[in-house]
Amino acid sequence: MATREEFISAYLRTREKDSEQDFWAFEQMGQLHWENSPEVVDVTFALIEACQSDAELAYVAAGPVEDLLWSGNESNFATFAAACERSPKVLRAMTMLAWAEEDPMYSQWQALLAKHGVREAQ
Repeated sequence: MATREEFISAYLRTREKDSEQDFWAFEQMGQLHWENSPEVVDVTFALIEACQSDAELAYVAAGPVEDLLWSGNESNFATFAAACERSPKVLRAMTMLAWAEEDPMYSQWQALLAKHGVREAQ
């Protein structure tokens, strides 16, 4: 059983081309989402905070963050919006989402970015 730190390091390495030995972390994260585990939000925040570059942050935003927010779960969105108040990395991750205008949460996302004086990443 891997520690949380080992899991986070392995997950972040899965964005690299030659990371087959770390694919277990990607699969485990998918399992947490599929099971709708209460731990998935906490783990996602830990992944965000562990990111050392915009490339890593974009990888987490396009994966676990979008999985949590695009489900239409307003509770998850509220949790991320509150986290933006405390964490510049969470706010930066939110700017990296590629939300479709027809999504019901799109206007809330735009309002959140406007509140913080930022726009989505270009």
